[in-house]
Amino acid sequence: MSEDLLEAYAKLPTPAVCDALDGLGLAEGWLSHDIRPAWQGARLAGRALTARLAPLAPDEGFDESLAMSEYAEVFRDVPVGSVVVLDMSDEMIAAGWGQVTSQIARAAGCSGALIGGPVRDITSVAAQRFPVFSHGYLPSSIRGRFRVEGVQVPVTVGGRRVEPGDLVLGDANGAVVVRAADAATVLEAAGNLAHLDSWWMEQLDAGRDPIELEKEHPLP
Repeated sequence: MSEDLLEAYAKLPTPAVCDALDGLGLAEGWLSHDIRPAWQGARLAGRALTARLAPLAPDEGFDESLAMSEYAEVFRDVPVGSVVVLDMSDEMIAAGWGQVTSQIARAAGCSGALIGGPVRDITSVAAQRFPVFSHGYLPSSIRGRFRVEGVQVPVTVGGRRVEPGDLVLGDANGAVVVRAADAATVLEAAGNLAHLDSWWMEQLDAGRDPIELEKEHPLP
């Protein structure tokens, strides 16, 4: 997946990408409706760098040094522009992301994060302007509650399976995932749809009849 392709996707709204997936007959890519940006105006566009957290068993001890080394593994040899996609095993008991992880991820070359659970330190994350999307907010820590189960493995976030290297997008409308193998085809279709949407808005602003517009260029 080229940098040019990522730059082109970064300019597209997620609805156009979802409509392109529908029009091409590909698997739906939209994520759960409650996946939202941590701050207004945040946008995601990058290749998925995946990790899975598993909740600790009641009798499982917590090793601080081991936990830190496991978490550091997530950010080892990160391709520039990656989006961290963190599977929290559908648990909403602790924040899987915050101000420190945002700063570490940015320094490692990541362009954002998609968290399958809650996040915290929202004011600081917003001040950093690091794009983070999640299921919501929670002040508790993952310390003593989770361990890293795998890095660069298939994960499930927002009800969708995400493979390492898949394209992850997010904006004010929500988030969507596009399979790496389909990225180029979906980009072309989504670009055409975005152009059509712009054309419709221009024609409506000019006072044209929607029925006539539909005959000329049907809405997707």
